[in-house]
Amino acid sequence: PDSPTIDAMKNLARIANKSARALEKGNIEQFGELLNENWKHHKRLHKSCDSKILRKFYNSASAHITGGKTCGAGGGGCVLFLARDRHRHILEQICQESGGTLIPFGIDHCGMVSWKHPHRV
Repeated sequence: PDSPTIDAMKNLARIANKSARALEKGNIEQFGELLNENWKHHKRLHKSCDSKILRKFYNSASAHITGGKTCGAGGGGCVLFLARDRHRHILEQICQESGGTLIPFGIDHCGMVSWKHPHRV
């Protein structure tokens, strides 16, 4: 029998595949639901993957998001939220009031983009 950690990892892999298919189809609602499912299993990996602070962010944001997940391996990292239509500014305010730092990003439809730092070889 699998350990709870291995079971969580298998579920995370399954969710990643479903998330990719949802995005390819443009099914943003399903993608948001899968973000929530991801976080449920991510918390099972290790106790450091969950905290009162993370739950505070989720609880504060829940009415304004389609889904959310933690990013990283615990001990810090980021929370990714998918805002409901016309809720972005409210969500940003809630996150800032909860002590978060907003990190702007975009979804690239052309794949990964890489660049070299001008001062590094």
